[in-house]
Amino acid sequence: GPDGCDSSEILRLAGPAADGFLYTAVAGPPEVFPQAADFAARFRARFNKAPETYAFYAYDCGRVIAAALEAA
Repeated sequence: GPDGCDSSEILRLAGPAADGFLYTAVAGPPEVFPQAADFAARFRARFNKAPETYAFYAYDCGRVIAAALEAA
């Protein structure tokens, strides 16, 4: 879907063809969500770039999997 276009690479890949390009995304900026702001700050410190939209979901999924393994 269009939220897959929420990537810092879209403008580089599309170049001038991206002028006027609109899409929807499932996540807002981390600054709006206090719990996400901490994750974003740690992500920036480690990878020297802002997290992409799905980085938050991947992190949460990893935590769920780790909790399930610990409980097993």
